[in-house]
Amino acid sequence: MTTIKAIDKSSVHRICSGQVIVDLSTTIKELVENSLDAQATSIAEVRLKNHGLELIEVIDNGIGIPEQNYEFLALKHHTSKLSCFEDLTVIESFGFRGEALSSLSALSKLTVITSTEEQAPSGRKLEYDANGRLAKTIPTARERGTTVSVQRLFESLPVRQKEFKRNVKREFAKALTLLQAYGIISEGVKITCTNQTGRSERTTILATSGNKSIRENFVNIFGAKQLPQVMAIDFQLNIESERSMMVDATESDDNSRIETVIQVVGYISKPIHGCGRNTTDRQYYYINGRPCTLPKAFFNEVYKTYNSNQLPFVIADVRLDKSRYDVNVSPDKRTIYIHDEKKVVDAMKNQLIQVFEPFRSTFSVNSNSSLVFDSENSKCQNRQPYEDTVGSLANKSVDRQLSRLPKDDAEVDSTTSGISEIDPKEKNQVTQVVSSKIASTEKLRSACITETPKICLQVNQTASDNEYSLKRQRINVDIASDDIVKRNSNSRPVLNPALETISIEYEPNEPANRTELSVQFDINKLKNRKKNKKATLIRKLPDKTHLVDAGLDAESNAIAERELNRVISKEDFIRMKVVGQFNLGFIIVKLDSVSGGDLFIVDQHASDEKYNFETLQRQTRLHSQQLISPMQLQFTAAEELVAIENIDVLKANGFELQVDDKAPPTRRLKLVAQPISKNTVFGTKDLEELIFLLAERPGEMVHCSQVRNMFASRACRKSVMIGDPLNKRQMKQIVNNMGTISQPWNCPHGRPTMRHLFDLSQTWDIKNHKRRLDKGSLVNSLLNS
Repeated sequence: MTTIKAIDKSSVHRICSGQVIVDLSTTIKELVENSLDAQATSIAEVRLKNHGLELIEVIDNGIGIPEQNYEFLALKHHTSKLSCFEDLTVIESFGFRGEALSSLSALSKLTVITSTEEQAPSGRKLEYDANGRLAKTIPTARERGTTVSVQRLFESLPVRQKEFKRNVKREFAKALTLLQAYGIISEGVKITCTNQTGRSERTTILATSGNKSIRENFVNIFGAKQLPQVMAIDFQLNIESERSMMVDATESDDNSRIETVIQVVGYISKPIHGCGRNTTDRQYYYINGRPCTLPKAFFNEVYKTYNSNQLPFVIADVRLDKSRYDVNVSPDKRTIYIHDEKKVVDAMKNQLIQVFEPFRSTFSVNSNSSLVFDSENSKCQNRQPYEDTVGSLANKSVDRQLSRLPKDDAEVDSTTSGISEIDPKEKNQVTQVVSSKIASTEKLRSACITETPKICLQVNQTASDNEYSLKRQRINVDIASDDIVKRNSNSRPVLNPALETISIEYEPNEPANRTELSVQFDINKLKNRKKNKKATLIRKLPDKTHLVDAGLDAESNAIAERELNRVISKEDFIRMKVVGQFNLGFIIVKLDSVSGGDLFIVDQHASDEKYNFETLQRQTRLHSQQLISPMQLQFTAAEELVAIENIDVLKANGFELQVDDKAPPTRRLKLVAQPISKNTVFGTKDLEELIFLLAERPGEMVHCSQVRNMFASRACRKSVMIGDPLNKRQMKQIVNNMGTISQPWNCPHGRPTMRHLFDLSQTWDIKNHKRRLDKGSLVNSLLNS
């Protein structure tokens, strides 16, 4: 039996340190917050070498570290900001647990140079070992302040270090975004960030001016052109809370509830099209100046009720009493719990609605919208995009479509009644158009109901043991299109093919003499060959009980797609057999397995559209239009860095940029060419969205949403439509194409492409290998196909 024993202190230290310092942005965050807690008015530089792989150094002009604290500076849970647990309710500093420097000493080589006001211009260089103990003290020159150097981060964790090296540019971009958050909210503090790669010169990436207000910081980081697109927010919330949470139980019940005032200040985009953004990359939330992950979905939710196509630019600082929230939740202290959070969020939501309400009557003109004349209601309506699910489309029959056609004069009167107020000269023209449409619909009704399609078959068969003599003979087959018996023009009854009965009529004037052709074959060999061919197509599928969630009645598209993705591989689309076409809109396919197989229904339009969409994305290259003069771009330092690192991807998207390395941050990029495609021109909003996507997926080929919408529209127009009759070869090609695309489960507009219909193993006795259904049943024929 194993024995429970204590983990050695060195292992505990390394384990816990890896949970406190998780990436580059966490490291910089802890060091910058230490400088702000030290009352620094200038964080002179956040210096990085090779994006932080070799060195991370933060230099400030704070109060410095007194000599009596040198020994305890990097020890675990040693701090000057907290003496007991109750102090958390009045804490005013960023750090308070004494974990940051201790964790950094375990994960890297930690060196501190510090000097107090009394010691300046001399100071001390402090070196610490992996356990946070002071190893060496060296006198050195230093003005008042502190410099913390972290070399070879994650050196003691090889797997973490390898991952850090692989994603270093993405981590660097995240760190710059975090520095921007502190640069926006920190009033009177100057922040500068530089990076040096190899032996090249040190490059300034970010620089703020130590402004006295959030507005000035906003202009400093994002540029003056962004200011007219946002508006200031400053409102108070009165939240009623339980007093028993904050006072002794001896208080009387008469004062059991108290009212707390919460102030929200900042900036948000005006709810007008063009002022918002296509991404959520510029949303900064704070609680008492501390960057945090405030519940922010309601900001986007309220904003989209006024500007449905864009997302807001948000800077929001929630100022409340320190006893109203708990910051001691996560190691990075960015997750914060607010007392009565739901009440606070609801109150903020209501205030935002009041702020946005004056903009409700402000509209933007959309030149691409079209109008449709509704003959039933005699008014114009906006055309809505056609979207439907496979289940609802599958239930639309031909009879329902025909029922919408006008049947008598009464409907004609109701159709034309809406034009009674038209000018007499125009009335005759409109009446003629309506009459011609009614005549065409009557002709369509007659063709759909009275005319019966004829299929010519040429077979006459006589058997003699294993030899067959095939003789050509022309016959006519009449097929009805309803579930009841109908009559053709000769008053002869015709039955539905679903009843497996057809009527055959021989043409009387057939020539008597015919050339006979005899074919010799062995029926046993034919059966064996068919059996072997079927065996090659059969694959043992995983347990299919979860396919219940992938049917037409699936709870959500996401669940159905996940289940289909677990069972169906790309090779399975090649193995699928086409059973037929349903309702001129769907393909029924069968996938064999050892238990009998499965039936699936495929939306012919959505599937073909997704294949065409991915083909267009892969093969289409946007052409660039050169500008008469380069356009100055005002991006943040992080966005500039991402754009420079992925300049080839942007060029492939049609955006050609000119880089000026000597220019100050946020003004290094100029646009010299922008993409066009037919009548579509892409602008700086699309470029910003591309940069946001590249920050998430550096080096990958990405496209902005407008390009995606353009490709989706083109793919839709060139695809097979609902109502197009397809032959077996065309249907098989659509199914095979699904195996060549990366995401085959929905079209670009979100419509599902495929759903599970039926598990054929339910008709099979696996133990005795006997079919449970009648020999002549439809399912039996599918099992044998």
